[in-house]
This record gives sequence, C-alpha cells and structure tokens, in this order.
Amino acid sequence: MSPSMRYRLSLDFPLFDIRKSIIRIFWDMDAPGVAGNRFVVVRKVLTPEEIARFDDDWKAYWQYRNEEATEAFLKAAANDAWTTKYGEPVPESALEDWLDPETTPASCLLPYDGTISLTKEESSAIAAVDGDLTMDMVWLVVEGLGWRPGKPVPLDDPGWRAIWAEEEECCMYIHIVRELLGMPFGKDFCDEAAWKPLAVTMAEDEGNTREPACL
Repeated sequence: MSPSMRYRLSLDFPLFDIRKSIIRIFWDMDAPGVAGNRFVVVRKVLTPEEIARFDDDWKAYWQYRNEEATEAFLKAAANDAWTTKYGEPVPESALEDWLDPETTPASCLLPYDGTISLTKEESSAIAAVDGDLTMDMVWLVVEGLGWRPGKPVPLDDPGWRAIWAEEEECCMYIHIVRELLGMPFGKDFCDEAAWKPLAVTMAEDEGNTREPACL
C-alpha cells in the first residue's frame, strides 16, 4: 500500500467513504419534475476487520457486497430512509434502479444531501463539472477533506495526498477534483511528474530522509 493510500484510509468519514462502507443510492427516476429529484443514500458500514480482509481478498468483498443478506439490509434501510424523508414507502422502481456512488454523476444528486451544508454557488460548482465527476468524489472532497467546491486549495494541503492516492488507481482523478475546486489544469493528464501535488512530494521526501529503525 502506498503512503498516499495509507493517508487516504486514515480519513474518518465512513458514512460517505466507499472504501469503508457499501453505499447505495436509491433513486426514483419516475418522480414528476426533474428526473432523479427524489433519492436516499444508505450504507452498510464495514468493520475494521472486514476492511482489512477485503483489502486482501477482492473476490470476498464482491461476494459480500452482492449476497442476499447485504441486499436485504440495504433495501430495508432504503425503505426506512425514504419513509423518513418523504413520508411514504420507497417505490418499487427505486428499489430496482439503485445506483452506485462511484458511477453516479454528482450533478444528478443536487441539491447536495450530506452532513455539510453547501451554498448555492458551491452546488453550482458541482453542477458545472462534466459527467466524470461522480458522487463518491464529491464526498471525499466535501465530507472527507472539508474542502468547498469552487474554492481552490493550496497544493501543500495534506488532503492532496488522499486525492493522489485515488489518482494512482484511476488516472484523471486529480484533474476532475481540480476542476471541481475551480483550479486550472493542462493537457498532460497522466504525466505524474507534472501533476503530483507538493504535499505528496513533501511527504515522500520526509519518508526518504527519515532515520532507519534499529535492527
């Protein structure tokens, strides 16, 4: 595991972290008005032991994620959340058309429904980013790092280490986040040397100069 990923996993926002919870979006595409304007987000938070086990066994994670008990838990949670939010049971169509946050465009789930309140301008910054900005990315930025859409963040901010951890696994991640924050980016999208944030190189330099442990 890279140092950046260790930092990424140290962030504590399990209710919105797809690396620490199985999260589903139940979305009523048949609702009148703007498509998708009725939705709930539910999750099954993983224990530290489960996170460690699934990190070593991706097949076991997918089996757990798709097993009947997990499905039943999430659908029951969706019905409870829907009843609380809208005063009625969750529609069958929403149960059938659930979405994953890592493939759901963030612009489809506005106004933002999280623990942090966003201004109209900040929501507009989310809506302005193209379809590559997914809901899990917004949660990492807003809930995990406390950054605000449309507001640039200095490149020596430690939070960039978490963004870089995701970039190491998915090229273009950092560019989409920069766009969300209103920060310009160029054309060499996957040129690591050109785009590695200062916070990442500083952490790497510190690790390289640290005295070795005694044997």
